[in-house]
Amino acid sequence: MVDVSLVEILNKEKLFSIFDKDKVFNEDTLKTLLSGSAISFLVSDVSRATTHEICRGDSYTQQSMRYVKMQEGSYIVPDGLSPAAEKEFRDTMDGLLKIYSKMTERKPGFENKKGRPKPDWFNFAPPEDARYLLALATSSNIFVTMPASGLADFFGSLSRGTESEQILEGLAPNLPHSLAKICEERIGAEGHKAVHEEFKQELSEGLSQTQVSVQPGSLVRAGIGAYTSTSASPASVLNLEDKKEKLTSLALKVKGYGHESILEHALLQFSTGMSLVTFHQFQRHRLQKIIREDFNSVPIGREVVIPPNIYHSQEARELSHKAEEMSSRLQQVLSEEKPELRRYALLNGTKIGVISTLNARTLYHIANERLCNNAQWEIRNFFEEIALEARKQEPELYSGLAPKCVLLEGCPEGLLSCGKYPEMKEKYK
Repeated sequence: MVDVSLVEILNKEKLFSIFDKDKVFNEDTLKTLLSGSAISFLVSDVSRATTHEICRGDSYTQQSMRYVKMQEGSYIVPDGLSPAAEKEFRDTMDGLLKIYSKMTERKPGFENKKGRPKPDWFNFAPPEDARYLLALATSSNIFVTMPASGLADFFGSLSRGTESEQILEGLAPNLPHSLAKICEERIGAEGHKAVHEEFKQELSEGLSQTQVSVQPGSLVRAGIGAYTSTSASPASVLNLEDKKEKLTSLALKVKGYGHESILEHALLQFSTGMSLVTFHQFQRHRLQKIIREDFNSVPIGREVVIPPNIYHSQEARELSHKAEEMSSRLQQVLSEEKPELRRYALLNGTKIGVISTLNARTLYHIANERLCNNAQWEIRNFFEEIALEARKQEPELYSGLAPKCVLLEGCPEGLLSCGKYPEMKEKYK
């Protein structure tokens, strides 16, 4: 059962006074009134299928899978299954946990070694690679802080089900009754599914080949921002056709001052396929707009991304294939009985379609972190591809995409450094 613990409500008295009045507010006014209050709460023993939905916005910190105790029963069994389906569910999850344990067995002499685990400590793969073969039913803990005005949208982003209802039940006693009622009405809203349907073709195309599109005129728009910031005259007096070169030059000049806000006028969009592991890493930045496939729409048998440490070992590959077969079989059982619960059987390595729109400032911020040699391998490879394509389409704007060590002229991670700063400097020069 999901456990919810309220940590704090900021301006609680004001929050209750707003709702205690016999006044009816439209939704926009209501959100404005609530913007002065915030709420922090802990959600424990919740599936990663649900934390993927919780992590769509606001501020959150989730338990790393590196620290989750992978033992029998370390997963959520959704309600409403027949005895036969529940047995299949438990057998599958226990089997996946055994595969995970086998994958992460340490070599003799490394059993008690401390510090950041290295791949050669393990017989097959470190936890960050073995987690690709765990299902979204695996349990986790998450800490959330959000403005009270976002509560209705928060519950609207959750799938209708026992877990989301239990989260509301845990918070409702601490909320004004009318606000709790609004949240209850929102659970299971169809907005996310509707967006998925509208972008179904683009999501499908991105699965087979990453497509990157830099919006034309990015540097000119950044230049207009630079002109607006540094000139007494409005940019509307400019003849853009005649001033494109000047605006481009001005944008690069002002960017060189460190005035990065002008880069927010330069947009880039990509559609791609990535594992749920990497999708979770990506959405953690909370700086970009994301459209993803609906989990329950992912077809049975969809490709599962296999980490190199697993792929390069025949025995590990066999364990991986076994995990995929177990997942597919359970998905089939759930599809026939409770289709809305099929997402619990998806493996973390399942590839899903993602579309994201970022501005150049955001892209620089994420690239600084994810191009690092210490970044998770899949998201690093992905951003290398994005950086290369962005440089091709708009070299003047994106030539500076590089890991932070290159920008800082040295690694800031101290003892955790990869030790390859000279090679990284050469690679990104």
